[in-house]
Amino acid sequence: MTGCCSTATVPGLDSVLDAAVDAIVLIDARGRIERFNLAAEALFGWRADEIIGQSAGVLMPDPFRSEHDDYIARYLRGGERRMIGSRREGNACRRDGSQVPVTITVGEVAGGAEPHFLAILHETAEAAGGFDPLHRGGRLLRQAQALAVNLREMSRLKTPIVSIVTGEGGSGGALAIAAADRAV
Repeated sequence: MTGCCSTATVPGLDSVLDAAVDAIVLIDARGRIERFNLAAEALFGWRADEIIGQSAGVLMPDPFRSEHDDYIARYLRGGERRMIGSRREGNACRRDGSQVPVTITVGEVAGGAEPHFLAILHETAEAAGGFDPLHRGGRLLRQAQALAVNLREMSRLKTPIVSIVTGEGGSGGALAIAAADRAV
């Protein structure tokens, strides 16, 4: 990672950022990428030296891609926060154009001559092939609904089945015994 002026004096900062398991992208006030850690390289498919200096919009799907620089300019003019200081679910764009579901947090980095923004992107479990509680919960709900339908149907049939097996109401008991004898 190459450093920006405001954080270049922090000893070992690149090592710290590269140790993070989530993608970390530092963006300047013009919306240009200044730092891109190893996890960001793995997530997006870009090497840091290839993407530093490009608009951070390249990491976003449309319509966010084309509007990214305007978001930053609007924030710098009047402080209108849309993403800054928040956590959101969304998609990010890889170098090959594919999209990956992520949780993204964006914060403003103070202390330099001009503002910088730090984006931390966490690939969701669904994208990584891991546990997705919402997906699992939906599947469990559908299974429970199917079980409820089966139980209702069994409940509706309960009385005729009991009559046949116990012999209540005629020769049902004999049919059950004969069926049992044939099964053995």
